[in-house]
Amino acid sequence: MENNNITVAQAMASIEAATNNIADSATQRYYQLHPELMQSHGQKGLKQTFEDYVYHLEFIIAAIGNKSPQSFVESVRWTQNILKSRHVPVDMVHTLELLGQEIRQSLGEEVWVYV
Repeated sequence: MENNNITVAQAMASIEAATNNIADSATQRYYQLHPELMQSHGQKGLKQTFEDYVYHLEFIIAAIGNKSPQSFVESVRWTQNILKSRHVPVDMVHTLELLGQEIRQSLGEEVWVYV
């Protein structure tokens, strides 16, 4: 899928360059929406959430590059299974919505269309 404004490679590069900022913003937003997590998980949980969001963004970038949404779906399923086996309650839909919102807000529609 090519956009009139940017290429797939440019979209991937934009997300990659902004990965830490997007992950940080999404992490902060998640903890604002769920303040009880700071009490129960503290800074360690905040750091882990940020790292998880970076991994999700890396999978998004790879899926865009491979033109394979299915590979991203598989990574989400795998992550969800791992977290479930560790008894970590995570709403992956909510997580992905936050990341998507941050991508759209930070990088604009021309990048968002590839996500």
